[in-house]
Amino acid sequence: MDIKQAQKIINDYGKTCVKSAYMVLGAPISMLLYSKDEIKEAIKMRIIFSKPDESTSELIWGYTNLATYIDDQKACISILAVNAMKECAEGKDTPKNRETVNEAMKILEEIIHEHEKLLKELEPTLDYFFKNNKR
Repeated sequence: MDIKQAQKIINDYGKTCVKSAYMVLGAPISMLLYSKDEIKEAIKMRIIFSKPDESTSELIWGYTNLATYIDDQKACISILAVNAMKECAEGKDTPKNRETVNEAMKILEEIIHEHEKLLKELEPTLDYFFKNNKR
């Protein structure tokens, strides 16, 4: 992959992030136009080739945000959970709604762990970038 391809992947991924921003408990992985590995490679490349005065915070956010793209079935549960929470808030607290919300909370825990893993995975790239750019 060259830097031009990497930038295209990042731009397309950014558009997907905008489209899925309302999916607060996880978005379907099928929304991604590229594999997570391709997006990670593109972001790492873009960080490494960033100029010293460029901010990398959006790239870092994009990398760790990949955690929110989850198996489509789990994303469906998460979407149902948002609706279940609304119903509970409206006084329609049913065992089914509670079960759906509990399932979504487990999925959210998985997303949090994946987010932490991705941040740790990105550390060597960031160390390299900051070392070479004397930030």
